[in-house]
Amino acid sequence: TATPSWRSERRKRTYALYMPYRLPSWQSAAAAATTATSTPATPLRLLIVEAYDRAGRERLTSAGCTTASDTFAALLSRICPEDHELRLSYCHPADSVHELAEVGELSRFDGVVWTGSSLTIHEDKPEVTRQIELARRCFQAAVPQYGSCWGLQISAAAAGIPCEP
Repeated sequence: TATPSWRSERRKRTYALYMPYRLPSWQSAAAAATTATSTPATPLRLLIVEAYDRAGRERLTSAGCTTASDTFAALLSRICPEDHELRLSYCHPADSVHELAEVGELSRFDGVVWTGSSLTIHEDKPEVTRQIELARRCFQAAVPQYGSCWGLQISAAAAGIPCEP
């Protein structure tokens, strides 16, 4: 059987976008050397859910903007504690049913970060319903989730709470 695309992309992008915490430029070389020789960093495994559909991402990039997932990755790499090694994986559930992780696969993550989206929760279409299903699976796996705006709407819908227009 074919490997779901989110898994194969995750492996490639996790390696390509592996971002260990970088010391702020104001810290001295001595402090950097001390940190580098201290205990090994604890991995922090996060799944970034790019909630924009392909058309939404293309509109962002054609306007010269960064995709939401790349923006979150940059922010997370800046704020990650120095005693942690940030390991990011990505999925795009609006694009394909193959982007839905199984509950057991989700449990290997320390958290899930939901980006914003140009979609609306009130549309009954696969791009939205797949994301609601992914949030349900995150709840089943007991993986902490962060999301503002779109992420809150998806979480509410996954929990059976209506979102008012």
